[in-house]
Amino acid sequence: MSKPYIKTKQDFGPHGFSWLSLKRIEWVDPVGRSRFWESVERRTTASSGVDAVAVVARAVQKNKEPQALVISQYRPAVGSNCLEMPAGLIDEGEDAGVAAIRELKEETGYHGKILTVTPVCFNDPGITNANMMMAVVEIDLDSEENRNVSQELHDGEFISVEFAPWNDLLPWLLDRKRREGVEVDARLLSFAMGMHQMQLMELHQNGTVAEHDAGVHGGRKTHGFLVCKRAGKLNPKAAIAVIATGIALISSLFLRKNNNS
Repeated sequence: MSKPYIKTKQDFGPHGFSWLSLKRIEWVDPVGRSRFWESVERRTTASSGVDAVAVVARAVQKNKEPQALVISQYRPAVGSNCLEMPAGLIDEGEDAGVAAIRELKEETGYHGKILTVTPVCFNDPGITNANMMMAVVEIDLDSEENRNVSQELHDGEFISVEFAPWNDLLPWLLDRKRREGVEVDARLLSFAMGMHQMQLMELHQNGTVAEHDAGVHGGRKTHGFLVCKRAGKLNPKAAIAVIATGIALISSLFLRKNNNS
């Protein structure tokens, strides 16, 4: 076996597209056979090689439970409203942390501080080389700058800001999807699933019994997930592991579904 490599990459337009381009890639597989692959690439990638940043936004307030700030907007590509993390393209000369704070302010009106930033990861490597970094940001709702916020949306942006319970983010998302038919961005769902799984592991390590509610928790449908609540804070350094755990969980669920179909 030898190392695969790209032999050629041919541009297929299409004419008139400002943001995306189609590519036909000829690559050589591990046994030396030439193959072809169809791909989509961004036209806006900064010289740093990083396309975008997504924001895990944790809102805190004195004497209150932490909340997750999420956004909702209509996505023409899926024909539905979608619950997402605040996110956006990185401008030329920006680093991911600066871009995260800027995008958070523009899309939600809130100011925050960076806790940690992930390495570069790829959104959907089966069809595109589009990549991103994720920034964990804390928003102090008691601060003066966050008391009378105002979005700074661009033309064509229609974004609603919502707050979800940080410790019950997964059931909150699933409930919204069930009741309203909204879609959930994979990054947000991955993070919620990873955090939920981390909570369960902590309960098991502490010898606490987690109750399986057969689909109902606090009057909300949860599609049979184990649901638990805990007080306290998530260590921001664990956020990267949470995201990775969530992605692994979604992958396993997808594979199980396909194997059973």
